[in-house]
Order: sequence, then structure tokens, then C-alpha cells
Amino acid sequence: MKTICVPLLTKPNFGFRVHWLVHGMTVSVCVVASFFAHEASHALAALALGGRILSMNVLGIQWIPSIQLATDFGFGGYTTWLIPFNAVSTRLIVAAGSTGTLAIALLAAVSLNLFRARGITRTALIALSFYFADSIIHLIPVLGTTSNAAPPWVRSFAEAHYALLDLGVKSQVYFIFVFASTLIILALLIRSLYHSRELP
Repeated sequence: MKTICVPLLTKPNFGFRVHWLVHGMTVSVCVVASFFAHEASHALAALALGGRILSMNVLGIQWIPSIQLATDFGFGGYTTWLIPFNAVSTRLIVAAGSTGTLAIALLAAVSLNLFRARGITRTALIALSFYFADSIIHLIPVLGTTSNAAPPWVRSFAEAHYALLDLGVKSQVYFIFVFASTLIILALLIRSLYHSRELP
């Protein structure tokens, strides 16, 4: 009598799907957190320079002084503060938003190389490394021009650029700083990925 072996149907690999779902959620949280990081950088700079935070709005919600829906100015983010008038301090606070996220990106890229993180931590650090995009995106309206004359929305969007320009920092210097920082971060990110060539 001949025996016929029929392979059993294997169960779907749900562990694999959950694994990638968790990593995808980690990236999503980091993307949303970038908006908070930008506004928190303004707030921390204001506090460091002796100011007081009046409000902080992120993604259409006011978080400070109380949590409530606030979509009057869209779904981006903005922070208001009170500080004794000082043109230098005010402009430093304005410049702190994109500068803060750029610093986070650099710190994350360095951490990837120093600590050889794995799993969720590694995924989070990779996502945080891309916070340099905040500075790049806010420079788009002023690429190719060094003029201080700009519509209010451009000055408001490219806030770090114009705040530093008002403090005497040339546009070319700020462009070089941002793009050089970006290249360093990308080089560190590539180095880290090269030395840990495996799935997260």
C-alpha cells in the first residue's frame, strides 16, 4: 500500500506581522513627536532666557495652558511666550524650533553609532535621525534668495533663517550649517546601517 503525504497548511506568521506593525507604529509616533519637539524647542529656549510660556499649540490642539481644540491657525504648531523685550532673545527663541529638531537628529545619529541599538530603540533612533528634514523643509521658501524682504508667511515659515538673518548671520552661512549638518547626520546613519545589516 502506497502512502501519500499531504503537507499541512501552515498558519500565517502573525508574529512577523506584529513585529513590523510595532516598528511602523514607532515610526509614526516619532513623526508626530517631531511637531512637539519643534514647539518644545521654542518653549525651552524661552524659559532658558527668562520668559514664560503663554500657550503651545500642536496639530490643532492647545496643550498649554490647558488642553483644548484650537484650529484657528490650522493644524501645524505655534508657541507664544512672554519675555522682557529683547530683540536678541526673541530671535534666538524663534530660531530654536528648527535648530532643536536638528540637534535631536544629530544626537540620534551619534547614538546609533555609539550604542549599536537594536529593535524598537534602533527604529526610533533612525526615525529621530530624520528630524533634520524640519530644517530643510523650513528653508524651501528661501532657497535661491538672500533677500530680507519677504512676505509675512515666508518669514513666519522660514523662521529660523530670518531670525538669524536679523541677528546678522548671512543666509549662505545658515544654508551651509543646515546642509553640512544634514550630510553629517546622513553619513552617520549610513555608517550605522552598514555596520548592522540586519532586519530591525
